[in-house]
Amino acid sequence: MSKTPELLTASQRAAQLRMNAEFSSTLRETSPVSSKKSNYEDIAKRSLMGTPPPLNAMGAMTPMDVVDGSISNLAVTDIDRYEFDPRTEINPLYDEIKASIRANGILNHISVTRRPGQPRYMVYGGGNTRLRIAKELYEEGDQRFARLTVIVKVWKGDAPTIAAHLAENEQRGEISFWEKAQGVLSFKEHFEKESGKSLSTTELNRELRQASGLNFGMSMLQNFLFAVEYLAPIGRWLQTRDVNLLLKPQISQWLKLADKFSQQAVAETALQTILHKYAAVMSQQSVTVDQSAQQVLDVSQLLDEVNAAIAETLGVAPEKLLAMAQALEANPRLEVETLRLIEATPTAPVDPKPLAIQPPTQPPLGRMLASVPTPKSKPDSSGGAFLPASPSVCQNVVLSGEGEGFDPQPIFTVLGEFQSLIDMSDVLFKSDQPYHIFGFYLDFPSQGIGYVDGIELEPELVIYRRALWKILVSLTGQLDRRFTQLIPYEADGFTIAWKQLWEQGEEQFQAGAQKLLGEAFDHVSLQSVSLVLRHEQLGPLVTRLLSEMERVRTRYPERQLDGFMSLFTPDVTEEIS
Repeated sequence: MSKTPELLTASQRAAQLRMNAEFSSTLRETSPVSSKKSNYEDIAKRSLMGTPPPLNAMGAMTPMDVVDGSISNLAVTDIDRYEFDPRTEINPLYDEIKASIRANGILNHISVTRRPGQPRYMVYGGGNTRLRIAKELYEEGDQRFARLTVIVKVWKGDAPTIAAHLAENEQRGEISFWEKAQGVLSFKEHFEKESGKSLSTTELNRELRQASGLNFGMSMLQNFLFAVEYLAPIGRWLQTRDVNLLLKPQISQWLKLADKFSQQAVAETALQTILHKYAAVMSQQSVTVDQSAQQVLDVSQLLDEVNAAIAETLGVAPEKLLAMAQALEANPRLEVETLRLIEATPTAPVDPKPLAIQPPTQPPLGRMLASVPTPKSKPDSSGGAFLPASPSVCQNVVLSGEGEGFDPQPIFTVLGEFQSLIDMSDVLFKSDQPYHIFGFYLDFPSQGIGYVDGIELEPELVIYRRALWKILVSLTGQLDRRFTQLIPYEADGFTIAWKQLWEQGEEQFQAGAQKLLGEAFDHVSLQSVSLVLRHEQLGPLVTRLLSEMERVRTRYPERQLDGFMSLFTPDVTEEIS
């Protein structure tokens, strides 16, 4: 009986392989035709000689290589929680999730990844709660969770992994403002470390979108970073609306004012002292109150204390601090001596209408334009599409010697006469900003150019409304990025879509304009101007409006911006100076 290859000695096996190779070579030289059988024999012989050919695309892979998205079965003890997971608080539905997993198992497979050369896996893109529950149930003796079926993802770096966790938690709605803020900062830090370049806010927004589809928007990213830098002691109790509408706008203005007085470091110390005091109180309350009850931070009281502390630092009356800060926000060139002269004005009742429209004085409507009921209120422009954001940065400010005597009423009168022909009340807003030269700006029509307060307009009217909107936008000056910077994120309780879309970048801005205007936003075209000027009633009104605007431009030159900076000038960060 001949020996099998396994029973041959190493030297015998080597000699046999050489002989086989020589015999095979002789056959190939003498046989002109090669059959499939001989090909298979050649492959088998080469494999015995230790040089197997790559039979498919995976032939060159090693056991440590990973196929992205492949399914694997791992011991639960070989999987760790991801160390940079933005989610730091226990899921409030933890007990319910555990009961479901105990009854039904893990129905949604956990995704895992691992760093090159490392034996242990970690959770990728959400699933830390499910992993923790599986480990607890296994430790309790449930052998169903000894091993888990998982989806294996190729390791791409910490920044993409953090982005994946952010996206998963954002999609499920299971992450707080503070956790998102810390997660965004962590992504930024790891991306900068891994790429070797620093990220501006615009670049940060782009990289997050490319990594995971997240699009927080410029304003929200700025609020995240501000919160991490200045509000960390009370981070776990922060609410998105409080940060966007109150804390960030007011505190940032006060700190800029303190910097103008060369007292920013002292002001920041006073701020942190107050925040730590509130954190201690909130922590103590969390021990004594029902854990299921959500703690609410008294933001109004906190801001009152910060206002008083910074006012004392600057040596000014607390009631003047906000007016001074708003004036500086509107005009960063103001000197300390001028700022001290500012007097606080009493808060006036908020006018529920975006723009005071005078009673119409024009003749009855012509045949071309149909009558439109005046809306009782501006339609809600948020609709889930735009993020809540900050209120106006400059309201109720009196500044002696600058813009004194400015009266926009003649302009508003003409706008009121436009209103008698075409309803523009949903897009016109007053402004107290000194650099908003004519005292108003326009927003995009929140429900689209063909609707006002939910009422659909006649097609003929829509054509003129769109053309007039473009003309007015061009005349206000808001096509200058410095003008738009001073437009508030929210006015009279309504989100300003123009500002929100602008901060999301040119692509988002143009897409939003296309959707809301029904055509591309091309500033103002000769066709739009010609259409309006040829109309027997609109044409004279445009001429009157231009005359009133020229009067304001001549009489109040200090309200004008020098030069022009387009809305999307690349790499321009200049503020009004």
